[in-house]
Amino acid sequence: MAAIGLARWSRGRLMGYESRLRGVVRLEPRQNEDGNARLVLNVDVRAGGRVRAELLNDKGEMLLGYGFDDCEPLGESCLAKEIQWRGDGIGADTRPATALIELQNSTLYGFSFV
Repeated sequence: MAAIGLARWSRGRLMGYESRLRGVVRLEPRQNEDGNARLVLNVDVRAGGRVRAELLNDKGEMLLGYGFDDCEPLGESCLAKEIQWRGDGIGADTRPATALIELQNSTLYGFSFV
């Protein structure tokens, strides 16, 4: 017996990391030419959920102005949203080594550092 089927999904959302409660994903970042680490996320945020990010230095310490509490939380789904922090920019002598993404009732489908 042969059959033909059709599967559909939203652009960029074939597979993702889902967190119903609170989950944290660790990413390896890079900086752009002006010294800032700009992070763009593709996320699905469900009712009551949110997504925040934090940057750490190579010693695992949070960069001042780039913690979860300094992050403008994402409260809605988006295909490409740049994360915003209160920090003024990361100097060349303070390179981030790790980005942490905190998910609550959300799914992370993709990310990029631009």
